[in-house]
Amino acid sequence: MNWANDVGVLTDQGRQEANLVGKHLQEHHIDVVYVSDLHRTRETAQEIAQHVKAEQHLTSGIRERNLGIFGDLTLAEIKQKWPEKYAKFLDHSDIYWNGLAGESLHDVHVRFQAFLRSLQQKHADKNVLLVTHSGILYTVLRDIYHFFPQDSWMDVAHTSITILEKSDNTYILKSFNKI
Repeated sequence: MNWANDVGVLTDQGRQEANLVGKHLQEHHIDVVYVSDLHRTRETAQEIAQHVKAEQHLTSGIRERNLGIFGDLTLAEIKQKWPEKYAKFLDHSDIYWNGLAGESLHDVHVRFQAFLRSLQQKHADKNVLLVTHSGILYTVLRDIYHFFPQDSWMDVAHTSITILEKSDNTYILKSFNKI
């Protein structure tokens, strides 16, 4: 599955989808782009950059969750090899659980909050585009902003657009998982 490992390449379909995202984002004024430093997001950002002319920064702050021992396995392989850990992994009610030798959900939350504070200091009144991963996006929306129930999981489509708008000291979810 290569959750947070830096392997895999963007498929032709992925390139086409990223190109469409870039075309859609031309309608928005993007001031700055932050990109997960993993390979597929960098490729996605290159496609988007054909349409969005903004300075790009690579960062580890918005990487996918490091799943340690699960990192190179499919869900079926994880379930077969470690059924108890698989069940605990799917149970999101304990955000501090880390039986993976990687990151807990809480670790992801702390990492993203630090990244977000840095963004707010550097780009307080700017439109910022994040090119990141579905897992971190959903985890952040669920755990930090409580847009979804704590024990839920939802697939976030690849190359989808989610828009958060800052309002005072919080964020408003303007769109989610838009393709």
